Amino acid sequence: MNVEALKVLIVDDHMLMRSMVENYCLSMGFKTIKACSGGAQALNAMRTDDYDLVLMDWGMPDIPGIEVLKTLRADKKNDRTAIVMVTAESEDLRLIEALEAGATSYLVKPFSQEDFEKNVRNVLEWLKKQRG
Repeated sequence: MNVEALKVLIVDDHMLMRSMVENYCLSMGFKTIKACSGGAQALNAMRTDDYDLVLMDWGMPDIPGIEVLKTLRADKKNDRTAIVMVTAESEDLRLIEALEAGATSYLVKPFSQEDFEKNVRNVLEWLKKQRG
């Protein structure tokens, strides 16, 4: 899968985390990356553009990532969008909740660049299967 052609949306209320995730994406070859600082911005971005990969924090002050995930999955146009929850929420119940709500994958903070890239590569395989 040509990552240069994919559009990535990073959603996190912490600027340093957005910057780190963006740098990891750039190092993997992604070129089109948009960053949002909250759930409302993310929903607006998804309404105005199509993204292939969404990397989203769970705990945000305006709209929690899990609620954004549920909203995005309720719209069929997002069925082939990969949504990864990138969060400090490490409890098994949270993981199950996210996967049941339609998360493609789940990445627990803190994580290394190696862990990030491994997770994203698996998600890219999912995307490839979804898009046939």
